[in-house]
Amino acid sequence: MIPKISYPAIILLIFILNGCAAVGVPTTSDPHEKLAWSQELLYRQDRPLPAERLIIEAIEICAEEKDIECSAEAYSTYGSFLVSSSVKKRKKKYQKEGFLDRTVTYEERQSKAIEYYDKSIALTPDSKVYNLLGMTYFDKGQYNQTIVNLDKAIDLEPNYESAFVNRANTYNRMGQYDKAFADYDKAISLNPNDSLNYNNRGSTYSKIGQYDRAIADFNKAISLKPNFGLAYSNRAFTYYFFLGQFNKAAKDYEHVSKIYPKNVYFVFNFYLATKRQGKNGEKKLLSRLRSLQIKGMKLNKWPAPLANLFLGKTTPNEVLENFSSFDFSLFDEDEENLPQSESFFYIGQYHLLKGNKEQARSFFKRTVELGLVEDASYKGAKAELNRL
Repeated sequence: MIPKISYPAIILLIFILNGCAAVGVPTTSDPHEKLAWSQELLYRQDRPLPAERLIIEAIEICAEEKDIECSAEAYSTYGSFLVSSSVKKRKKKYQKEGFLDRTVTYEERQSKAIEYYDKSIALTPDSKVYNLLGMTYFDKGQYNQTIVNLDKAIDLEPNYESAFVNRANTYNRMGQYDKAFADYDKAISLNPNDSLNYNNRGSTYSKIGQYDRAIADFNKAISLKPNFGLAYSNRAFTYYFFLGQFNKAAKDYEHVSKIYPKNVYFVFNFYLATKRQGKNGEKKLLSRLRSLQIKGMKLNKWPAPLANLFLGKTTPNEVLENFSSFDFSLFDEDEENLPQSESFFYIGQYHLLKGNKEQARSFFKRTVELGLVEDASYKGAKAELNRL
């Protein structure tokens, strides 16, 4: 007869079998296995707490065994942990409770990640760690230091595609476009079937006004990856704001809105491109927005107020007057100015459709004055001002 085991007994048995390990994580004394499991927990299961514990345990074991390569791997893994998206989205938790390394604070986690990468490199110079170090400096806006470390990554691994791409993106951000193109070209030569490389180069061509080359690169990216939403979006943006080919922009925005059916901005832009052709887009806009509301789009949750603006259910003044009452949970805390940028931009579009060019110009100027140069609203507003 099989004995009957109670639910509490089953839970106790799980803990006995796993020791102090988290549920689903096998007990092991091997630091390399701990680091491998930490990656599974962090990047596939989004469980940073047990991941951090495994990394810290690995760091301690590697140090005790005086294993230099092991320590180098453990230090770089902890650096990557600190700047991971899994940690970033738990800002309040880490601000309150901190990290297992008590010298780390949430606000200074990027600087501490750099310290851990430096400790790893001091033990064993590695191209991938230099690449990670460079991109952490990039996120801090320290582009010269980014280039220094990406140069070192490429010196160690001359055909390191990711480092070339990251260096190209950094030169792009710095406005050094010739160097950016040279690195994009190199990355494409190393991997001619990577659609993202063509998309990135196309975005840079669009940025400097070489629109034919930009479209050619977006076309190539899409041919390699037929449902590449980012390439469709960038091509649509180029058609709409720089070439004034609203019919082609509308087709691309409609297509990308089907790839990302929960992204209301593509619905807005499809509507705007339709209206700029002189066509009536309200019926289709209303239908799409209703389907989004059914999926949980709350009326006070941004950007629903913009939808109501285009549908004639509110006015620009009402949007601005009630701005502080809207729910901006869509954005990260470090993106606090983005909703305001979007509000000015789309109110400008609203006035443009109404034929109120001076009011449109005023709101596009307010968008640009916020200075969010990498935001689509900023780029779109600058393009509209050039046309007005």
